[in-house]
Amino acid sequence: MSITDTKLTVISNKTFEATKDINLNYHDLSNALQTTLELDRLIAIFSNKIISIVPHSAYAYINFEMDQGIKRGVLTRHSCSYALRFDAQQLGELRFMRNEAFTSHDLELLEALLCCLIWPLKNAILYQKALKMANAQPIETLLEANNRASEAFGNAFSNGVNAHIEHNRRATDKKNTVTRQKSEADDRCPWAVGFLR
Repeated sequence: MSITDTKLTVISNKTFEATKDINLNYHDLSNALQTTLELDRLIAIFSNKIISIVPHSAYAYINFEMDQGIKRGVLTRHSCSYALRFDAQQLGELRFMRNEAFTSHDLELLEALLCCLIWPLKNAILYQKALKMANAQPIETLLEANNRASEAFGNAFSNGVNAHIEHNRRATDKKNTVTRQKSEADDRCPWAVGFLR
């Protein structure tokens, strides 16, 4: 007799309804979120695409690591907030607000929809970090470093050329000195060329 493990998954009507609602808009939402790497625009697109599924009057996104805060809409007293993260990376906190309390069904829908936001949000944050790193060293700093390197190379090249010229000048002077001494000796005693006195 063999024993078989049976895993039973219970799906409530609420879960089924949430999944059905999300599947209708999933591809549209995913495609829309892939159109930008700007954080404020990305959150605005997400809010606009889900507002018919989970009505809200305002949203706020805060990312302390990026020193980024975005708020849009009419702030009200009822809210739900989500700390977004991918593996160990913090992606910020997203809060939705409206006049009436969020139902458990609204929260289930919202949590499922937030799954569509994670990858585009992660990509947008990486892009923003890259921009900050690029802006951390302004172009003037890079140009100054390049000019210093060019100047150092120019100085080294000039020194090398000048040293070579000086070496050739000394060699020519030495050759001229020997020739001149011979020539003076020839003028004084033309018959003694090549003989020592």
